[in-house]
Amino acid sequence: METKKRSFIKSITWRITVIITESIILFSITKEPFTTATFVGIKNGIVFVLYYLHERVWDKSDYGRG
Repeated sequence: METKKRSFIKSITWRITVIITESIILFSITKEPFTTATFVGIKNGIVFVLYYLHERVWDKSDYGRG
């Protein structure tokens, strides 16, 4: 069973990876720093919360555990 803290840290490290990747891709397409930052910020704020909740739901599930 994972702790809430572990789920939270996993969420943060994954989001950092995704933010960097998305920023590079979107900026290479738009060449607009403000547009890139706005889109990446809003999208990743929403997805961060959803990923954390997803982790917590799966932690309560016994599916796939021995």
